[in-house]
Amino acid sequence: MSKFNALRLRKHVAARDISAHESTVDALVPTQQGGRLSSENLFDNLARSMAGSLSRRDVLKTAVAGLAGIALAKLGIKTAWAGANCLCNGTPYDPNLACCTPTGVVQKNPIADLTRCPGKIPNATHTCVPNGCGSNGGISAPNGFFAADFLPSCNDHDCCYDRCNSVKSTCDTYFQTSLRAACMTAYSGTSFIESKKRGMCISTADTYYDAVNKFGQSPYDAAQKQSCDCCGLNPCTTPCAGGACGNLPRCSANNPDCLCFTTPEGDGACIPGSTPCAGLRPCTSSADCPPGYGCAVTSCCGNFGVCGPLCSDVTPAGFAVSRSSRIASGPTMGGR
Repeated sequence: MSKFNALRLRKHVAARDISAHESTVDALVPTQQGGRLSSENLFDNLARSMAGSLSRRDVLKTAVAGLAGIALAKLGIKTAWAGANCLCNGTPYDPNLACCTPTGVVQKNPIADLTRCPGKIPNATHTCVPNGCGSNGGISAPNGFFAADFLPSCNDHDCCYDRCNSVKSTCDTYFQTSLRAACMTAYSGTSFIESKKRGMCISTADTYYDAVNKFGQSPYDAAQKQSCDCCGLNPCTTPCAGGACGNLPRCSANNPDCLCFTTPEGDGACIPGSTPCAGLRPCTSSADCPPGYGCAVTSCCGNFGVCGPLCSDVTPAGFAVSRSSRIASGPTMGGR
């Protein structure tokens, strides 16, 4: 089987399994929330490029990362109770993957909205991949002006945009200076012809600068979203830990049935309080519970720990509980 066909098969199987998992979750809990160019033509080409979207490479990278994250979450392949371990203004979140901000929980990387991440820091795993002159996904500009080599300057400019917390105007100014220096190096003679070529080269360099200065904001923002994490180490300052049976605090004001239960490790897990006690797996540590479940020792199911489905995670099919049985008679984890 070719790599291409094998990839298609894996995608088909993953999509089928994710669809089945989504059906299970819906039954379990309510959803929570070159050629020579004139300066004028060159400027037009660069303008269209800079105003365009991300390259196919970056779009594919983002899409694959997103699909992988969704697939892992849907299949429960993540720490069983870490996602519900901390609270941010009443919302459970995983501090390893998200940030608690004044505007709520946002993912660390890739950043969705730069305005919500004023304290962003460099992403340690990100590497700049420059693409020469022109913008990603747009019409490429020549990598030089005859004898003048613009490629190093263009690549440096790409990576300047791609350096977390860089200043766009500084990157653009250095880009212009570097391009002009390439022209001065290539045409350093004193003859009339050399002087004429040098002037044309510098004019072209300035056109490149005008393009990034006027139309480079979108590529700059896109690069910052990839190269930065929204926040740094964000320790849990508000752990979700419950009290006692019948007196368990809510995890979220938007979901009154999502309650804070204490784990054997002293942390917390957000679990629907209406979860029936019948059939729940006993536990003495969080490691005893399957992905998507947390071990609660403060529940109303008895003086021992039980594995309850987390409010913020996906529950495996083998441990699904229907909505009808959830409201059936009998003891529930929250005693409500």
